[in-house]
Amino acid sequence: MCFRARTQSFALLILFEWLNIPTKSNTDIVKIITPIELIKKGDKVGSFETAFLAKLGIRPFSYGLVVLFIYDNGSVFSPEVLNLTEDDLVDKFAAGVSMLESELKQWHDSRASIGCDLQSRESSVTKMKANLLRKDKAKAELLSSLASADEEIAKLKKALKYAKESRAILEDDLANAKDSRRQTLEKLEPAEEKLAKLRSAAAKTLDTSKDSIRAEL
Repeated sequence: MCFRARTQSFALLILFEWLNIPTKSNTDIVKIITPIELIKKGDKVGSFETAFLAKLGIRPFSYGLVVLFIYDNGSVFSPEVLNLTEDDLVDKFAAGVSMLESELKQWHDSRASIGCDLQSRESSVTKMKANLLRKDKAKAELLSSLASADEEIAKLKKALKYAKESRAILEDDLANAKDSRRQTLEKLEPAEEKLAKLRSAAAKTLDTSKDSIRAEL
């Protein structure tokens, strides 16, 4: 911003020089020859800025309300709606109608595609029902097979139990047979000793008889 001030105050020239603001003096007119940005939008204006601008005869201040939002019947709008003209409203209405026509067309197209989708889905549901029926049948067959397998397992368990009992009986019989053999062997030992003695006596008797016969001859 470039300022121009009419003044006869030497103090103002000193102030410009102190603030490093380049000026040009022509008789009773002092010109600021370089744009100076003293205050930015949104900055707080202090007493120094106010006094400085007052000396230059500048009053760039205004007061009022800044509209941020507009509330109407439960709806909130931006402040730009206040600047809308009738042409803007007509354009927006035309754009809304065009959008509605486009959505209606899309709805009709979607309706046709939905019909095709329904048919394909019905076909898929029919196939799924058939698959479920086949699976139910296979499940029933599997359950039947499992029941048969359980019966076979029960039979095998029973046979295994019988085999274990039979083995125990056979082991008892074998133990008894071993005891009987041992007892029999114990009983045969005296008889074998007697038989050996008889054989020895018979052999002696036979030898004696042979000697007698030879002597008589």
